Amino acid sequence: MPDLCTVSGILYDLHGSPLPGVGIRLRNISVPAAIGTTGLVLGGSRRVVSDEDGAVRFALIQGAQVHVEVPGREQDFVRTVTVPEEDAIDLVALLYPHLVSVAWEDDTAVSVSDGEQFSLVLTGTFSDGTTADVTSACTFEIGDEDAVMHVSGGTFRAVGTGSTTISVTAVDTDDLEVYQEPDGDVIERVGVDDPTLPDPVAVTVS
Repeated sequence: MPDLCTVSGILYDLHGSPLPGVGIRLRNISVPAAIGTTGLVLGGSRRVVSDEDGAVRFALIQGAQVHVEVPGREQDFVRTVTVPEEDAIDLVALLYPHLVSVAWEDDTAVSVSDGEQFSLVLTGTFSDGTTADVTSACTFEIGDEDAVMHVSGGTFRAVGTGSTTISVTAVDTDDLEVYQEPDGDVIERVGVDDPTLPDPVAVTVS
């Protein structure tokens, strides 16, 4: 028996009322095509229907890739998701992953020479367990701009001897692909906490 992840959530209409009898279609794209040496993963698609309370609940193979089709849109929303290697996940976290936290790829102190250019990378962790480089979406604050200047993205230049810090003050999630629909429109969310940001990284210029 493969390891399964249980997906659950509730479907609502614009008035906040649960939507019973609404189907979400799951399409097998043959990833994986087999389990171990004895099991094949078959079946084209399955339609999961919400109950009288608007609730849906279904299990998927951990690590599988699935097309999820959500009806009721001007065009049905289709998203390819990778099922996390977890026992359970919320439907929203699977379909519309949001940024949970941001961390420096290397959070050790930086030592550079005056005039040297250097780069920092930030990795975001999302609600479905995936990670991605989010450096380009970050806003930075430098403690002492007489020591370090921001060039662009995660690139900085040492401009004077001394010590300072570089902090991440915000992340423009609208720039992240996971926050966009296939046509480029931003997926609007409400009631989602801001991501946890990392502690400042120390920089010494000599």
